[in-house]
Amino acid sequence: MKTVLTLAVGFWIGRQVYLNHSKKQAMEKEAAVKKQLHEVLKKYRVKGKGIQKEVERIFK
Repeated sequence: MKTVLTLAVGFWIGRQVYLNHSKKQAMEKEAAVKKQLHEVLKKYRVKGKGIQKEVERIFK
């Protein structure tokens, strides 16, 4: 019984660590893509506050 309980708790903790890690990675990737998109828009066509609005519109 203790073994099953220990395995279940270990599995749950491992899953939580994995989920938090993958969420963090996804957020970091999204931030990097937004930054790159912001730079491209700034370089080619959009000026001022329109850049941030365009980035948010694209990511919706």
